[in-house]
Amino acid sequence: MEHRNLIFEEEKIELALNDLEDSLTAFLEHNGMLEDCYSYPADDISRIMFKSVLDTETVIILEYTIKTYDLSELAETRPFIWQVLEWPILNFDRFVCLNDQMIASEEQEKLKEIIKTDKDKEIRRL
Repeated sequence: MEHRNLIFEEEKIELALNDLEDSLTAFLEHNGMLEDCYSYPADDISRIMFKSVLDTETVIILEYTIKTYDLSELAETRPFIWQVLEWPILNFDRFVCLNDQMIASEEQEKLKEIIKTDKDKEIRRL
């Protein structure tokens, strides 16, 4: 499969869902929210997870998964994951826009690093 120039196998979808669950658990535990996680707005947690916690590859795979598959079975098998995924499912255009910004920001950082490396090389030559 390919999405946003990322080529991946179908097995990566389950790995991405597991990564979301593991990262979510670690985030909630780190912030003392694990015991009463259902009392916090899942859409806020979702935005934090997708914007700040998950790596870009996982976010891209989850974007593809949300766009392509019916994930409603997660409501029974992984209820809190389902709640966290509801925000990107219901606000898919905003979710994609957030991902666009994240990818653009990463690309900008890569370009800055390339420019910095080139400047360092020029300074050493002088």
